[in-house]
Amino acid sequence: RNLSPATLADPAREREWLDVIALSRHLSARAGTPPTTPSDHADPDRPWDLHAEYATIRRPCLALAYGDDRVVTPAQVRDVAATVPGATYREVPRTGHWGYLERPDEVNRVILEFLAGR
Repeated sequence: RNLSPATLADPAREREWLDVIALSRHLSARAGTPPTTPSDHADPDRPWDLHAEYATIRRPCLALAYGDDRVVTPAQVRDVAATVPGATYREVPRTGHWGYLERPDEVNRVILEFLAGR
C-alpha cells in the first residue's frame, strides 16, 4: 500500500522492499515495539477538516504529492495547496506513500528547487 506500482513492477526492487519491511518488523518485535497504524496517531479531539487552519498559513509552503500515493492522495495534497495562500503544488510521479524513499533524488531535487526559489 505504501509503494508505487512502478516500484512493485520491478521484481528486484520489490524483493528489496519486502526485505526492508520484514527487517523493520523483526527489529520492532525484538525491541518490543509494535508497528504503528494511522489510527495510533489520530487525535479524536482534533477536527479532521483543517481548511480553516491551512488558510491562516502565511509562510512559503510546498505541497508535495507522490503520484501513486494511496494513503495521502495527490488530490488531497492539491486541496491543501489550494487552501494555503500562495502554496506551491508539486507531484513526483511513480512514487507511493514512501516516495521519499522510493525516489529520494527526485524528491530532494523538488524540495531544493522550492527552497532555492525562496
